[in-house]
Amino acid sequence: MENAKINNELTLQYPDGFHEMTEEDLKKYFVTDGNRWGIHDPERHVVISVAWTRSTFLSYLTDAKSVVGGSERCMKSNLKSYQRIGKLSTEIASKKASGIAFQYHPTDANIIQYSEMLAFRQKNMFYVIVYLTHKDKNSDCHPLFDDLLKSIQIV
Repeated sequence: MENAKINNELTLQYPDGFHEMTEEDLKKYFVTDGNRWGIHDPERHVVISVAWTRSTFLSYLTDAKSVVGGSERCMKSNLKSYQRIGKLSTEIASKKASGIAFQYHPTDANIIQYSEMLAFRQKNMFYVIVYLTHKDKNSDCHPLFDDLLKSIQIV
């Protein structure tokens, strides 16, 4: 297992075989690399990232569901064949997290990608965790993501 510290506020553990992503890798998958950390396992075709943004005055009136909703609106217009599969609700580091599961066709490959996005607030920061894999590999790879989520701690 490898350890990571994110934004000097969260720690997590991820399995061997994953590699921290470079700025170029993050841009490839997420358009931007600012305020984002990620890992990739090319053998298993899994990407997991954590993004963070500081709450503004108006966002103090916002919750994690609204953050996910805003991200989903962007994905609907930018991802080919975007389809929401369901809503998610869980706890991450004793914080209530809301999210969605969805799938889409990447523009550069003839496969279906499966993804989950979860958001939660820690003090004045929103954290968004994204899990991405090929749809046909999800049943094998999802336990890795579940273990990563369970390992997240606030420091």
